[in-house]
Amino acid sequence: MYIQCTKKLLAKLEQPYGVLPNPPEAFYCWHASIFEQRDILYMVMMNDLTGEENFFEVETFKDFNKKVLSEIRLGMRDAGASAKEASAYMKKAGPLTFGPTSDRSMVGELGGFTKRMKKFVDMMEGFKEILADPQQREELFAAVDEMFETMRPAPQKSKAVVGKDEITPMVALDVKLVLMGGKQVKRSFLVPLHISFATLHIILQIGFGWYDSHLHEFSLKKDSVTIGMSLGDMGIEEDDDDMLDEEETMLSDFIPSERSFRYLYDFGDGWEHVIKVGKVTTVKGGPFVECTGGEGSTPPEDCGGVVGYENLCEILGDPTHEEYDEMLEWAGDDFDAGFDKAFINEELKELQFVPHPSS
Repeated sequence: MYIQCTKKLLAKLEQPYGVLPNPPEAFYCWHASIFEQRDILYMVMMNDLTGEENFFEVETFKDFNKKVLSEIRLGMRDAGASAKEASAYMKKAGPLTFGPTSDRSMVGELGGFTKRMKKFVDMMEGFKEILADPQQREELFAAVDEMFETMRPAPQKSKAVVGKDEITPMVALDVKLVLMGGKQVKRSFLVPLHISFATLHIILQIGFGWYDSHLHEFSLKKDSVTIGMSLGDMGIEEDDDDMLDEEETMLSDFIPSERSFRYLYDFGDGWEHVIKVGKVTTVKGGPFVECTGGEGSTPPEDCGGVVGYENLCEILGDPTHEEYDEMLEWAGDDFDAGFDKAFINEELKELQFVPHPSS
């Protein structure tokens, strides 16, 4: 197994390392780095082939090799791999070897993962401080309940009168969720240009059938701009001045000049959606949303990301597998339900829109 380390991590390792003349295949190679947050050292890892991410605290560099291998095993288990499969992976991977990084694109992706984990650490520390205080804890739970109540609009159609000559700018968005083995889940939408990223988040949740039970964020301009939920309303202090509030940031602030961007849902499973910006047009009448096409089934929530989903599909594709009945019951009847444009559009019809802030 080959761990390609950033300079920061290599400086911490008190062991030999070097470039392998014949590195193993990408599935057995990882990129890794470290960062310090709130006086605690953390390590981040990303598999060169699958993009699977791993994140853990480093208390000491003593027996560091064992710690790395143990965390990879735990990550595989959390992704749905059996103990036998994890052992087979370790055996094929071979001895653990550390070396310098050699892939700039992987280092860039690792940097994005590091940035997300820094936010995650700060958020968790904020939660700990709040949960330690009974009054703040009650206020937090009340705020969360209210947030989920208002996250999806009530199922009623808007009765606002729209002039027949009103012109609404619209933009086409093609969204792709990439899985293993070349599999993809695609959804295409026609949405108003003057909506917030918070509204786009709801549209994507409906279109892909997610349950909106995890954190999310948008990344634009090659990850230099991040847009997400404001945690201030939940009583959590925010010190990330770079994060734009999705409630206050409009698509029209970046589109059409931005031709593509990313939407990450569930920082644990890491469901990354690539959004390509299509043609901007205008329609007569008020704003609406339409799903215009798509293909593929969205993976179940909490299945362990792309690796866990691939493992789940393999098990459910083999009725003789020892875990088949258990996984079939866990996945439910709607597993691999496919794309239902009519159903998605029925749900999208319930969305209501408010005037653009500048109007």
